[in-house]
Formats: sequence, structure tokens, C-alpha cells
Amino acid sequence: RRPAPGTPGRGRLTGAAPYLLLLPALVATVLLLGWPLVKDGLLSFQNLNMRQLIQHLTEWNGVDNYRETLTSEDFWRVTLRSVIFTAVNVVLIMLLGTLVGLLLARLGSKMRLLLSVGLVLAWAMPPIAGTTVFQWLFAARFGVVNWVLDALGWHSMAHYNWTGGQFSTFFIITLLIVWQSIPFVAINLYAATTTIPGELYEAAAL
Repeated sequence: RRPAPGTPGRGRLTGAAPYLLLLPALVATVLLLGWPLVKDGLLSFQNLNMRQLIQHLTEWNGVDNYRETLTSEDFWRVTLRSVIFTAVNVVLIMLLGTLVGLLLARLGSKMRLLLSVGLVLAWAMPPIAGTTVFQWLFAARFGVVNWVLDALGWHSMAHYNWTGGQFSTFFIITLLIVWQSIPFVAINLYAATTTIPGELYEAAAL
């Protein structure tokens, strides 16, 4: 029912109702996420070693932790590698996911169903199981990848240690992350393309 015209306070209460309904979720979010962030911020200004952690004793050292970290060459080296790793993974996931999503839109019903099932299975595989599969694939002695490369004539790869070098390890981890992330992008993109009217595709083609 609409409130009677001129009823005092009714419009103000109606406008505040959504915020009152969101208040419990906001309080829970602040308690569950805000307090740990504040606690971590306070710990970053303290000196903690194993003995202090066990005895629950802390020593306040100001910004010495930040000074030591920001002046460390290892920190900036790791930061640069993390940025490169993230950029490469995001670009590959979005590019390949877009291509697979467009492929789903062009396939027939049977092939689309088969590919969709494969994408869902890859996406639903637990990370631990996926990591184990990739360990078997790229194992130095009995890995399938080394066996295939050796059979194709690349005999120097018969016992190649993929996790022994920085670049090869980077390649394997990137391959694992991209493989498990492509289905999410592809399925969502395909679902989005099905909502676009055909007239827009015709207009774009013209």
C-alpha cells in the first residue's frame, strides 16, 4: 500500500530501509575482514620470531620491517616476477577463453555439448588433482610429455627436468592456471553471447 500523502516520517523510513537491511551483512563483513586487516597492519610494525610467537610476546620496531623489505633486492625481484606472471596469465586466460567462447557459439549442438562437458570437468577438477596430473605429465623420468618428445625425435628431452629451471617452471605453472581458468571465461562469455539479438550481429556485419 502506498503511504497516505503527507504522512510524516514514512518516506524517510522507506528510504532508510534498504540500508537497515544491509547493516547486518556490513557488520559481519567488517568483523570478519576488517579486524584481521587491522591486526595484520599492527603486526607489520612489530618484531616476531619463533620464541616470541610461542610466548605471545611482541617487540615494537616501527617501520624497520618496511625499511628492510623495501631495500631488499630479493623483494623487488620477486615483485617484478609476480607482476609478469600475473600479466601473462591474465592475457592468456582472457584471449584463449574468448576464442573458446566464440567457438562454442559457432559449433553445432552435439559438439557444443561435448566441449561444454569437457570444459566443466576441467573447471571442476580440484587444484590438488590438477597439480598431480601435471606432475605426472611433466615428470623427468616417466612423464608423458618427455616420452612423446623423445618419440618424435627430440631425444634430448627424454629425461628433461621441467621443474629444474626458472623458465620451464614458469611455463608449467602458467599452463596449469590457464588450463583451469579458461572454462570459466569461455562458459560465461558464451552465455553472454546468447543474450545478444541476431540483429546486432547483422548490423555489425554490414
